[in-house]
Amino acid sequence: MAVRPDLSARTAPAEVPVASTTICDLGAAGSDRIVITGSNAITSFGTAANRRIRLRWAGSVTVTANPASLVLSGGADITTSPGDIWNVESDAAGNWRMIGCELAALAPGGADGGTF
Repeated sequence: MAVRPDLSARTAPAEVPVASTTICDLGAAGSDRIVITGSNAITSFGTAANRRIRLRWAGSVTVTANPASLVLSGGADITTSPGDIWNVESDAAGNWRMIGCELAALAPGGADGGTF
């Protein structure tokens, strides 16, 4: 049986900061780990094809859902909180879909006392 490499020795790539703008082009960031800074509303993540990206939100930003190009959980606009983490992926046409999230308020020690 092969020995599994020590996961503690692995490091995640550094987050790349990207300022929030109407069209927040995730594909241009050059990383799959991004921290979104600023407070400008976002209506698009650009059109990068076949990408999976981890987003961490540094502030409160309203992200506008679009059923064709920016599909969000619940199908409605979302206002982020500092520390929220989203996982998003794009299809071959560059349309984005939120595939998971971790809300800062639900994390241990968060605003609700860590109850999940």
